[in-house]
Amino acid sequence: MLLLPLSSHAQWIDHFGVKGGITASSASDNMDQFDLERRSGWRGSAFAEKELLPFLSVRSEVGYTQRGFVESTAEVDVDGNETPLEATTRFDYLTIPLLAKLEYGVGAASLYALAGPRVDILVGREAGVFAFSGGDIESEIADFYDSTAAGGTLGVGVSTQMLPAQVFIEGRYDVDLTDSFPADAPRKVRNNAFALVLGVAF
Repeated sequence: MLLLPLSSHAQWIDHFGVKGGITASSASDNMDQFDLERRSGWRGSAFAEKELLPFLSVRSEVGYTQRGFVESTAEVDVDGNETPLEATTRFDYLTIPLLAKLEYGVGAASLYALAGPRVDILVGREAGVFAFSGGDIESEIADFYDSTAAGGTLGVGVSTQMLPAQVFIEGRYDVDLTDSFPADAPRKVRNNAFALVLGVAF
């Protein structure tokens, strides 16, 4: 009796696994007033796949990812000399993508492409700090960030079978399609990130 529900759920999953890697994230600003560079971070997630056709499957994921940016400014002394300053802001997100996966076998390897929507839920933030000579000043950008963001994910990867699992490497690009600042704010800020991940699927 207990085996019947487990068997029924298993029919909905052909593969499951875990993966992790590094990110290079930043944000776009429609007013071009923020001088933002990419910051490095890390990400990790669990996923499940359901095969629809021999070359097409659907992958659902739940994971953690770091976003953010490096903000630049300068301190000018009384003689007009500039000292460059940087502040690194970090955001922690619970990320939930739902992706279509197209796959093509080439010998012992398989090449694949991913695309689909994504929802990110903000679970933590750490504002960057500028170390001015007169004292530290915290960047204010992080204070305005909304608690959720929606966007899209594109990716490509290659996998190979290593019994009893598949091992893969994957490159991804995440871009927000909604603004991270409140809707009534004149400035529109959206996250974007590149990622390189390694994973294993069973």
